[in-house]
Amino acid sequence: MCTCKKIKLKTVHKTIMGKNKSENQDSFFINTEKGVFIIADGMSGWNGKNASKTAVKTISNLLQERLNSSMNNDEIECVLNESLEQARNEVTSLQEKSGTTIDIGILHNDTFHLAHIGDSRVYILYNNERLAQISDDMAKPQSSYQGRKPQNEIEKKILALTNSFMPSNWIGHHESQYDNTVQFEHIPLVDVRRILMTTDGLIDLTLDNEIREALLIENLEDVSCRLQSYIMEPDTISTTFITHLPFFLDNHLRAKSILCMLNPIFKLYSGDPNIGKMRDYCKKNTIPDSGYKNFILDYINTFPHIKDYFLTYINNLLSYCDDTTFIVIEPKRQKHHLY
Repeated sequence: MCTCKKIKLKTVHKTIMGKNKSENQDSFFINTEKGVFIIADGMSGWNGKNASKTAVKTISNLLQERLNSSMNNDEIECVLNESLEQARNEVTSLQEKSGTTIDIGILHNDTFHLAHIGDSRVYILYNNERLAQISDDMAKPQSSYQGRKPQNEIEKKILALTNSFMPSNWIGHHESQYDNTVQFEHIPLVDVRRILMTTDGLIDLTLDNEIREALLIENLEDVSCRLQSYIMEPDTISTTFITHLPFFLDNHLRAKSILCMLNPIFKLYSGDPNIGKMRDYCKKNTIPDSGYKNFILDYINTFPHIKDYFLTYINNLLSYCDDTTFIVIEPKRQKHHLY
């Protein structure tokens, strides 16, 4: 008698259209029999829905045709490269300027194979409860961005949510300085408990410790519900905005946008005399860009309860901010006895 092990997959997924969006520009593909999982985040203003749909369809068709059980890591990487090249050709042949990120996960021969392009993320929760991000963040501030570069994860989220941070690599149309690097990873499944593939709609609104807490929940459907709650009620990130308010104000508020942010606060809390004074000062005085941060911080330091107004406003601003798609994969090794 000999004993072999086979991988059995459990999965859960969700896709949610972003707040005030006319369509969900994310696309995804799941084939548990083949162990193929794909997510694509179409870029807003770049024919995103067609780009992501085209990339996912092209890649999934080729992988289902070419993958077989005898392939080694190098052969799988070769097929992934071929599928990505075909997807590039198909997306760039679309009539409009088009772009999408892409993540391809393949579970094959006790290994998780990843091809990654863009600013979506892939995490692994190990059996010892350690969470690891295995995808690189291919993202940077936009060329028009004038503030200082983000120094940590929270500052990156602030820029992403204020549309100052965008992918530095994607499938589709590019300028001449485009970096076409693809990240490949081959992760043994022996100590893997769960895998999370997600677009940035989730990660912009959550911290890594929250993702870890969700993935530790026993039932997969409950994991999905917890991840959805982070999107619908992003309290931690909005609180983080307040604790990092100087950076937020430095990089979000400009003369043309300050009143767009303050006017709803003035209206909602018009009964507060201190808010009234703040509103009157803005109407009667010209404040330079460089002066808005100190102006608002001085008011908050003098009247701390005004910070709660900003928190309420930002909570409303962030809820369902962007399209979100996530896939949670749970590989389980089962023993089979052969006689």
